[in-house]
Amino acid sequence: MKKSIRVFSWIGLTLVLISPLQACSLIPKDGEHYQVQVTHKDLTADYSLAVVQIDDVTQTKEISCHYQQMQEEELSFSESGKDVGIVYVQKGDEVKKGEVLATLNTEDIENDLENLKDLLEKDQLLLKQVKEFEEFYQDKLDKGKCGIEEKEQYLGDLQDCGEKSREYTDDIALTKQKIESLQTELENSTIVAGMDGTVTYIWGDILSEQTEADQDVISIADTKDCAFQIDDIDSAEYLTVGQEVDIAVSEDKSYKATVSELDKENAKINLSIVDNDYTLDEGTRGVITLFLAKKEQVLTIPKAALHSTDDYDYVYYLDENGVRDYKKVSVGLVGDTLVEITDGLKENDAVITKSEGEHS
Repeated sequence: MKKSIRVFSWIGLTLVLISPLQACSLIPKDGEHYQVQVTHKDLTADYSLAVVQIDDVTQTKEISCHYQQMQEEELSFSESGKDVGIVYVQKGDEVKKGEVLATLNTEDIENDLENLKDLLEKDQLLLKQVKEFEEFYQDKLDKGKCGIEEKEQYLGDLQDCGEKSREYTDDIALTKQKIESLQTELENSTIVAGMDGTVTYIWGDILSEQTEADQDVISIADTKDCAFQIDDIDSAEYLTVGQEVDIAVSEDKSYKATVSELDKENAKINLSIVDNDYTLDEGTRGVITLFLAKKEQVLTIPKAALHSTDDYDYVYYLDENGVRDYKKVSVGLVGDTLVEITDGLKENDAVITKSEGEHS
């Protein structure tokens, strides 16, 4: 819209510091008049107008949340450079605490362990025999019914038995240490579930690559305790336990969920997914859109056209002369993009919408 205003300028009027004599020469003579020149200057004000129309007003509330597994176990082998022998589970399997999930290739360990057990059994048998000979020789010496040469023989044999006994005892102790070490290695070659749950992750190259110590290869989650958690506890006023909602994690992906826990005191709001998705990563963000209110086919204006003070609401409009003016209005439901007008405007009226940089 364009408007013209009159600008009056005094021609020849100059304010300067002059002496009194000079000033006298500037005083107009009788009958003389100042010359006034009238000019026109165009000021352009661009207004964006919106038509008052009948439409639906919808009020929604967006609530942010994130996916959190309440209880999860990440399992790994403690040995590096080993080949995985067997994986007993696959993704999605239900497992019980103490169940063996995977083992390394332990053929060499098991063979060594078997040989050491055989050696231990042999040394223990030899030690037993030596002990029996010791008792025999000691008994002969205690009875004293042998000659000098025989006694010396028994003493020599007894000494040999003592040396053999100590040797076998040392060998047995060393073999037991080796067995214990291999058994520990064998235990570390096995992944065992530490909780009841569902296998949610298996390392993709688990059967074709050598292990790295402490690299996560299998994960278990308690699927009964996996949920989206709402970040803002103030959102509790819009929710109730058992309420069903849709959680959007992307433009084309959403999940149906139920409010499973609402604890204002401890600032906890959890939502359980109806159909668990084991591909969901912990920390995945989601948005819940709640429809709070709706008015159908009512008089509306864009939300950007509404202005407010502490005492009343108003809109800007252009009067019949194209001059911007304001008008008080009564407001009903304030929606996300539209506002219900209950008084002050009629259908097809035009209002000025708030432009960029303009303040109410």
